[in-house]
Amino acid sequence: MAKLHRLDHNVYGVVELFHPAGSTNAGFIITENSIVHIDAGMTIADGNYLLDQLKKIAKKKKSLLLILTHHHSDHIFGMRVFKGAGAKVIAHETFVSSSPTERCRYSGPSLKPTSRSSSNSWSKGFRILKRKLRK
Repeated sequence: MAKLHRLDHNVYGVVELFHPAGSTNAGFIITENSIVHIDAGMTIADGNYLLDQLKKIAKKKKSLLLILTHHHSDHIFGMRVFKGAGAKVIAHETFVSSSPTERCRYSGPSLKPTSRSSSNSWSKGFRILKRKLRK
């Protein structure tokens, strides 16, 4: 059963999200203007749980960013829920190439790299991924 933990002021960790081999974790940070969420869980139910927790804590509507740490299923399969809520999805530029279309159907419309981040060394190689509708 997933558990929400307050780690610091406006910093939260969610542990014990579903994984067939144990569990996986996610987290979020609430800033003045945005909610920055890290990873989306392994299932649509995980994604829904994570967004429900956000709604309880961040009552004021803010822009939503989802950072995907890597392409493994236990970190991204809940992405569809976040995209449905209007989240901007941020991932490393190799995310798309390491996630073939056949494996990305859970994300909804295809993802396409659209813009490179600033040249700060800590963020080098990250891109904002936006929806590209399939024909």
